Amino acid sequence: MSDLTPEDVVRSFYDDWDSLGFRKSYEKHLHPDVTVENTGFPDWHGREFVLEMLDIYMDTFQRPFARVELHNIASNGNTVLTERTEHNENRETGDVYTGKLMTTFAIEDGLIKRWAEYYDPSPYKFGSAVPLGQSGYKEKHAS
Repeated sequence: MSDLTPEDVVRSFYDDWDSLGFRKSYEKHLHPDVTVENTGFPDWHGREFVLEMLDIYMDTFQRPFARVELHNIASNGNTVLTERTEHNENRETGDVYTGKLMTTFAIEDGLIKRWAEYYDPSPYKFGSAVPLGQSGYKEKHAS
């Protein structure tokens, strides 16, 4: 069990996107039985499946880091709500995509057990988030 408050866990998760990158941050902060809900996409269940989907995301968008501007954060018990602007970055090419999101986290045993994102998914499906020369997000469903 972690000595971090639920709010500390979320802040650390976001900070690690910038310093460690998405994959290492996900490995560090996601509960083995996590559920990730992304507006406009099917839910992802379990850390291993989330990491598999992250790999597909990374192959498509090629931005392994993000700098987060945290505008608001509120917590009540194990629930944490955030409003943020993400600057997703490929530090080798200089490619950056910026988007605004609202998020709900549920923290259990110092790890993220539920992660629900609320945003406009259209830039990720066929819009400005897709790097030049790419065709868009490739969805994969669990069997």
